[in-house]
Amino acid sequence: MRSWLMRWAVNALALAIVAHLNIGVTYDSIGALLIATVAIGLVNSLVRPILGFLTMPLNCMTFGLFGYVLSFLLFYLVGQVVPGFRVTGAMGAVLGSLLLGLVSGLLSMVLIEKKH
Repeated sequence: MRSWLMRWAVNALALAIVAHLNIGVTYDSIGALLIATVAIGLVNSLVRPILGFLTMPLNCMTFGLFGYVLSFLLFYLVGQVVPGFRVTGAMGAVLGSLLLGLVSGLLSMVLIEKKH
């Protein structure tokens, strides 16, 4: 349970960092940021596997690159659904999604202890 909370906190921090880079991702309040973090986590764990399965032929034809497009679209969708959290334009979705993964991964390496 503690590991799950730590990962959620790291993802919220990563999303806040990405939003402060002025790339088209913004939030109005800490509450909106936390709701967006939960929404991104739920979309990535529940919706993305289903869409990944349904678009598997397209993903195979593009040698896996369509997976990135799917990720960008889902990130943009969260920006449209969560009040107070906005993703502006295609570049905001692309850069926001890529940087969120990168920053989240780096923060996880630094802040979360690994069990040996």
